[in-house]
Amino acid sequence: MMRRIFVIIIISIICLSLAGVVYAARFSGSANPSALTPSNVDQQVKLTVRVTNDGAYNMTDIVISGYTLTFPTGGAVIAPNGSESFSLDVLLPPNMIGETLTFKVEWKESGDNKTDYVTIPIGIADVTPGPGVTDDPYNPYPTPPIGGTTPITVTAELHVSKVQASPGEIITLKYTIKNLGMFPITGLSITDKDIGGKDPMVKGITVDAGGSFVHEQTYRMGNASVTSAAVVSYVGSDGVTQKFEMQEKQLGMTTTRITVNVEQGPPSADGQRFTLTLINNGNQRITKIKVTDELGVVLDDGFQLAIGESVTLSHTVPTNEPRNVLFNITGVDARNQTYTDKTNTFTVRKYIDPALIGIQFSANVTETLNAAGSITVEFIVENTGSLEMHDLTLVESETVLYQLADFGRGTERIVQKVNVGEPRLLVFTLSIADPAGNIYEYRANITASHIIGPTELAPTPAPTITIDTPIGVGDTIRDSLRVALIMLTILTVIAGILLILLAVAERKERKRIAARRAQKEKLRREQAMMGN
Repeated sequence: MMRRIFVIIIISIICLSLAGVVYAARFSGSANPSALTPSNVDQQVKLTVRVTNDGAYNMTDIVISGYTLTFPTGGAVIAPNGSESFSLDVLLPPNMIGETLTFKVEWKESGDNKTDYVTIPIGIADVTPGPGVTDDPYNPYPTPPIGGTTPITVTAELHVSKVQASPGEIITLKYTIKNLGMFPITGLSITDKDIGGKDPMVKGITVDAGGSFVHEQTYRMGNASVTSAAVVSYVGSDGVTQKFEMQEKQLGMTTTRITVNVEQGPPSADGQRFTLTLINNGNQRITKIKVTDELGVVLDDGFQLAIGESVTLSHTVPTNEPRNVLFNITGVDARNQTYTDKTNTFTVRKYIDPALIGIQFSANVTETLNAAGSITVEFIVENTGSLEMHDLTLVESETVLYQLADFGRGTERIVQKVNVGEPRLLVFTLSIADPAGNIYEYRANITASHIIGPTELAPTPAPTITIDTPIGVGDTIRDSLRVALIMLTILTVIAGILLILLAVAERKERKRIAARRAQKEKLRREQAMMGN
């Protein structure tokens, strides 16, 4: 009995191992810079996580998160043997320097949820920061010089009068250079190419030990944003020229922009509904916003949108007459200037009751694929509705096969020879318009040698209708069942072999027990005879 239970357990383990799916993924993390100088303020670091798919299925729905941070993955799908890197710029607080950051990685493989973790070490740079570290947000810690061996004794700070400006406005930039060393520096120059040109704004300046130098530069905003990237050069007390780049600062142009997304709903007897979503994608607040249609009908008036804020409005347009609809948007920006914009034009057609429409479309192969690579197809179009239809067009791929201007009640038989080249799936599309211009589409799918099935479809109220006849329904299910049956057959064979081995072992055990009993019985009889 115990032997049988043991064999059953072995069979179960084998089944599970064969039926299971192996999921595998590798993760690695890095930081740039990989080591930070100890400081009392936050420092900017680019964190990167690389994901490698070693499994047999696509990795989807990837989420990398931790410390209230989430890496942007953009809906990435990583195929087997593929890899992708995801990066995130963060301001790292001082207490994180020298620590190892751990992030949780979640994803799906073949519909199963998976979880793992990745670590990113933050090293400590072997650099002793100079005194006088400031808390200025534009230059929170000293910038190491490029080249030379002089200890870091010079820092630079940048303050700007404003970070956003309109074309023609003046921005004042204030550069402050501090000598924190025990000896004077000479030959100081400051160059900011996009602000003051390629030549130094100042040069030949001497700054005494413990002293500072301030230079103010004005910049008139043009028609685009600009970046301040100043380079500071000086000669240290050891006679070595030092050069370093100040932290970049972008001076943005003031922009006023409202993005309008318009969704046009299906027509009905009560009208056609429009949904408008307005998003402030500029860099300033817009107030006193008013939205009207082309006839002056007000959708909303007097509201405001902060930067990044959005609002959704709805508007129903009557469908008793055809009309071209557009929407006008006005408002006032932060400079008290008027903002105006308008959307594209949307066509609203007169509503037609779908009960009045009746179109049936079918296709039959009358001559199969021949040596010349063509077949002959008969198309049958029936107008069973109560309206005369217009602009009937029959298309295969992008090739127009047949057109008819007007189509009243009745049946139209169309026989066409279609060049296909070789056996392939053909998709025939019939488009037809009602008296108001609403377009209806019907499709018939056949192969080059035999018909898959006629298409006989009724339109819906939507102005544009696309209806497909299903092709190859169940192929995926049949493939899955075929794989499952193969696996079941393999497992059945293995189980049968194990059961046969178990039966042989039991027969041998029974023979051994019978022989032992016969031996004992023989010995007992001999002892009985000797006693007599």
